Amino acid sequence: MPQPSLACCNALHAARGGSTVSEVPRALPPAVTVVSAAEAAAVCALAPPGGVLLLSAEGAGGFLGAAGWRALVAVAGTGMPNALCCGAAAGDAVLAIRARCRIIVLDGRLPAFAAVEAAAREAGALLLPGRPPSLAVRSLKLEQHAGRARLADWLRPRTPPADDSGGRLR
Repeated sequence: MPQPSLACCNALHAARGGSTVSEVPRALPPAVTVVSAAEAAAVCALAPPGGVLLLSAEGAGGFLGAAGWRALVAVAGTGMPNALCCGAAAGDAVLAIRARCRIIVLDGRLPAFAAVEAAAREAGALLLPGRPPSLAVRSLKLEQHAGRARLADWLRPRTPPADDSGGRLR
């Protein structure tokens, strides 16, 4: 399954009447939802050179907190990009920015999204208006070949199909 690019996230947010984010990578690596340092370390050990985006559980900003998420990622020792999901809690997203989380997920439909996005931009962080598609590591058995193969397939870079329309509408 293809992963969302920054352009996709910007288009989604602009369609909802928000501004766009500019000081971030052009595309995010494939996302994998992890809930423990052991899962994060296992995923990163199997990740291809293009990397992986470690994504927290939905709403983890509220029950784990930014400090807990940063500690989980640090214990895993991955060095991979990671994103803390704050769900619909703008206050948790602000705390994540203050804790120096670099990628944060916050519901883009919130009235406070634009203000939190401005704070994120000022801090050099990326605020995503929704969770990117991700594969939950909990659903895999990485000790088995089938689990590792499913993860490898998810992380494999995808090439968009070529435009064969010749500039014509079909």
